[in-house]
Amino acid sequence: MARQAYPYDSENSIIVRAIQRNIANLLSLSSERDQVIDYMEKLAKQVNAHALTIYLSIWDC
Repeated sequence: MARQAYPYDSENSIIVRAIQRNIANLLSLSSERDQVIDYMEKLAKQVNAHALTIYLSIWDC
């Protein structure tokens, strides 16, 4: 009776496999996003350090 009230797909159905693929893609994209943010933070720190070096060199003149 429960199966009639709530339709379901077997674990090997194309719908379940598509959902699993989409979940895997979302997890991968989330991981990639975190890596990009870390890289951008690293670049920002380098740029700020370089800008500070230029700023300090002006005051040394």
